[in-house]
Amino acid sequence: MYQLKFLYKLAALGVLCAASTLSSQAAALVLTTSFDNGSPTSPTPAGSTVGSPDTFSVTGKDVFYLGGIANDPGNPCFLAGASSATCLQMPTYQGINPTLTSAHAFGPGDYIVQIEMAGGAANALVLAELGAPQMITVVANTQFTTYQFTHTVPVGVLTHLTITGNNEFLINSIKVAALTGASPVPEPSSWSMMLLAGMGLGGVGLYRRRRVVAATPEQGDR
Repeated sequence: MYQLKFLYKLAALGVLCAASTLSSQAAALVLTTSFDNGSPTSPTPAGSTVGSPDTFSVTGKDVFYLGGIANDPGNPCFLAGASSATCLQMPTYQGINPTLTSAHAFGPGDYIVQIEMAGGAANALVLAELGAPQMITVVANTQFTTYQFTHTVPVGVLTHLTITGNNEFLINSIKVAALTGASPVPEPSSWSMMLLAGMGLGGVGLYRRRRVVAATPEQGDR
């Protein structure tokens, strides 16, 4: 009975270790951009780049870095819950909207896109495109929220991530991670961990069994 319990424990441990290994290798970050390094309130004209460390080019209309001292009640980024005092404002003026285009080009594969955005004075429809369009509704005067979606870039295509909107909204960060297709084989360190843990459980199981046998009275003692 104890041997059966030990096998169950060992199998469960193997599943947990494998799951941990798979989850750690399921996605690889290929782009991460923060918009907290610009000059506060200064317009960044179309044709320039924004974001750090990976840059996005600006086309169509100027964008604005909004900032101020930390905990400044007049700072829209702080009021929207930004982790820093600066973020990017994506305005609209007379039907002209700025567009951000990633410097990084994405090849075929599956990607998870995360965009941290907050609402402006009115609801905004934000169009994010990576292999296919994704429409996101950012409600007016809302705090920063991370919007996530998964897109596939078809085989034979090399494309960029583009972001635009029909109304003003704030943007704080962008992350894109590539999903792996096949389940990876556990690394040698993971195998070692599973073996050592299994040996430890085996020792505990044998020790407990010996204690039970030793505590069982002999037939002649009854």
